[in-house]
Amino acid sequence: MTPDSWRPQTLREWTEVQETSALLTAWTEQQGHERALRKMVAIWVFVLISLQILGVFGVVATEGANRKLNPELVKLLIPSVLAEVFGMGFIVVKYLFRSSDVNPFDRLKRR
Repeated sequence: MTPDSWRPQTLREWTEVQETSALLTAWTEQQGHERALRKMVAIWVFVLISLQILGVFGVVATEGANRKLNPELVKLLIPSVLAEVFGMGFIVVKYLFRSSDVNPFDRLKRR
């Protein structure tokens, strides 16, 4: 042993270090899983939003190709889809990527 290495003085001290180490390991692993899940959900939401925008563009392009572009369709479809796209983007950014409320040190402070 080197003189500057740490040695527990009591069994309780050693147990607390082991509990803290296990807690931090589990928390780190949980954060990794949550990050992967958030990434997957965000990708799917933005893929679906992109498909919806492409679908609306396709409907408008098809209507326009027939030279019968209905102004009521454009007035209704474009703003409603844009509102939905911005709303979903806002929800994903605000709730899916918020800062984590879980802090592993909160449990240690309560002792």
